[in-house]
Amino acid sequence: MEEMKVGDLVNLGIALGTGVLAIITGLLALYTRALAVEAKRARETQAEPDVVVSVEPTRFFGFFDLVIENVGRGTAYDVAITPPEGLTVAGKADFGQRPLFSVKFLKSKTPIRHFIGRLHEVKPKRQKWKIQFKSKAGAVLENEYEMDLSIYDGLMRFGDDPMNVIAKHIEEIAKHLQHLTTGFKRLRVDTYTSADRKEERLQLQELRDKHRKESRSPDDK
Repeated sequence: MEEMKVGDLVNLGIALGTGVLAIITGLLALYTRALAVEAKRARETQAEPDVVVSVEPTRFFGFFDLVIENVGRGTAYDVAITPPEGLTVAGKADFGQRPLFSVKFLKSKTPIRHFIGRLHEVKPKRQKWKIQFKSKAGAVLENEYEMDLSIYDGLMRFGDDPMNVIAKHIEEIAKHLQHLTTGFKRLRVDTYTSADRKEERLQLQELRDKHRKESRSPDDK
């Protein structure tokens, strides 16, 4: 009787161990599958595009560009940028809620710059830009960016851009050369007509005839 009880306990222990092992194996399989799904999702996320928009100063003091850049790793497709409501630039009318910029594809780390103008010509200062684009898989993605252009108020410049200095100096040199060669700050233009050419030919002929007469020897007279 005792031997059968011991055998039953052994069998029960083996059965319980087998069940626990099966449960652990199932949980491990589920965990491994979850890890694989998460890794795939992470790879897809890393390969997805991410289009951002910003307003940045140009190399010319006081002027600004609208910069559109894909900071993600994947190529963005059907990119459309919608301007903020009520946007006006240099007194131009409201652009409305239609896409201001669109492109079929935008590669990673390839910014596109659009000239806006002077800061005081852009209104309103607080803006919300909307961006819509697609990933390679066709998923539609959207971003919204709020910008406050008043942060650039009081922007100062120390020194001058070397290219601007060179351009100014070349312009000054050209003005001085024109003044030295003409004697006037404005360009003088002399017209030369067919009548002037005819008069010049007659004067030349008279000089030739006079020279022939003077060069004749006394015997020819």
